[in-house]
Amino acid sequence: MASTIYLTGLPGPSGTVDYPALTQFPVDVGADAVDLQSARGLSYLLRAAPPDPSTNFVLSGGAPYPSGMTDWPTPFQVEWPGARTVIYPAASLGRSTVPDDTPANTYVPGKLNGPINYGISLFDGIEPSPNGKGGVGAITLIDPDGELDGLTQLAWDGASLDILRGDPLAAFSTFETVGRLTTNGLLYDQRRKEIRLRDLGWQLAAAELHGLRYGGTGGADGDASIAGQMKPYAVGPVYNCEPTQLSAALLIFQLSCSSILAVDGVRDGGVPLAFDADYPDWTALAAAAVPASTYATCLAQGLIRLGSAVVYTLTVDLRGDNDTINDQAYPSTRGQIARRIATGRGTIALSDAQIDFAALNYMEQEQAGTVGFYFKDAITKAEALTEVMVGCLGWWAVRANGLLALGFLEEPTRSPALTIQYPEDFGSSEPQMMQTYQAPRRATYVGWQRNYTPQDPSRLAGSVDAAAALLYRGTERFASSSDGFQASLWPTAAAVYVSGGFSQEVAAHAEAARQQRVMGIRRERWRVTVPCDPFANLLGKVIQIYGFTRYGWGGARKFICVGMSFASSKSVALDLWG
Repeated sequence: MASTIYLTGLPGPSGTVDYPALTQFPVDVGADAVDLQSARGLSYLLRAAPPDPSTNFVLSGGAPYPSGMTDWPTPFQVEWPGARTVIYPAASLGRSTVPDDTPANTYVPGKLNGPINYGISLFDGIEPSPNGKGGVGAITLIDPDGELDGLTQLAWDGASLDILRGDPLAAFSTFETVGRLTTNGLLYDQRRKEIRLRDLGWQLAAAELHGLRYGGTGGADGDASIAGQMKPYAVGPVYNCEPTQLSAALLIFQLSCSSILAVDGVRDGGVPLAFDADYPDWTALAAAAVPASTYATCLAQGLIRLGSAVVYTLTVDLRGDNDTINDQAYPSTRGQIARRIATGRGTIALSDAQIDFAALNYMEQEQAGTVGFYFKDAITKAEALTEVMVGCLGWWAVRANGLLALGFLEEPTRSPALTIQYPEDFGSSEPQMMQTYQAPRRATYVGWQRNYTPQDPSRLAGSVDAAAALLYRGTERFASSSDGFQASLWPTAAAVYVSGGFSQEVAAHAEAARQQRVMGIRRERWRVTVPCDPFANLLGKVIQIYGFTRYGWGGARKFICVGMSFASSKSVALDLWG
């Protein structure tokens, strides 16, 4: 059923009214409203909060800043340039708002008559890359009269920008936020202003995992030899980690900057040490008398103390991060750990309100295996998320709506989020095969019980037997799944090794079998250009195309949407994997 498209404006072509009044009149009959959803015929509004370098904001407090020695609290004020003010740069339809609207009593120019260009892709090619490509784009504001020249004086690097959409005749306060992005600069000339866009994922790429470093001042802050060094972080069960020595005199080591659930084993050169006792804090641990050849713990602060000096190499098995953050304690599955990385520690962290919990809950349901990771060197949140997601054909992305979504490739058998009919919904376009080709896998190897401290014989005690020494020397153990016929059919079929992060072999074996089922079939990528909502939540969702009977599609083929881009509200290019 076709839908009628309306233009909104003053009465046309002419009319006699006492005052100017907006109205709508039909201009076109478009495609099926089911596929267009609610996108066509609606108006857009921009809301931004760029800093203004010409203004200052003031921080006030009741005690000296940043430090000082006074007998009583002294009020202080500190000014920084760049106060942020929420502005509404443009709308599809300009108007002056009424007192009870948001914004109130404000004229918003109707300059948003240029294109909104935006695109996001989870990965290139056939094999997924978990960190994706991120979202980029631009919004063009047509401004030949220079009404928006004031925008050029603002700082458009990392400013928040929301895209709102609603009924052209309704108050702006009723508009729905369909896009939450950040800006990446402003380009301009005599006729236009172009706001460059990027998704919120750049914050994760710029943010350290936790940002905690040793000061080297002694005690829990570490000896001077480790000043500036990143504190280690363990999450989930991890195996054979080499902790950081905080005090050479006290033989105290830190396993993680968080609390930990348990220490499952401590070894010197592969020889187990006996457990002595657990203490509540650094002070109690430092004062303890720990017998030789034993170790004591402070689980609350992620510490251990030895009763005698290390002879070879100290390694530890532990279950890390037992802190409760956002009502979540001890994350130990892939989804839980990804959430902790994004929302837990650090000066830049997402809130739980920025998590796509529908995607997270599905990840929890389908990827329930216990995993663990150990981060000892400097690493960003984006890099850590990539390391976590790589083990399950996984991906992560910040959608255009500002939500962090987690997902993984699987056979596209779920119920479709969007159905497309060929040729009715394609206009003059055709499905296009993308320039990707890859033979199916012949084997998949998924790692488990990763060894975070590989040790050659020189770092092991002579009493360690040969079988154990072989395990300590390797970096990871692998569970496998293979297809013996693939190599004869596809000479370039690869055996793929995946660092799974699993703690148990049975979970790694199940994932290896699953990945081989998915990637043991030759997969393709196609692009289709169809009329659908450009801000629809389609990334990672199943798309079904009816009516295209060539190339074995069978008239009803399902794909997974791995990318989408648009330059108007009338059509969207979808990248499909299947």
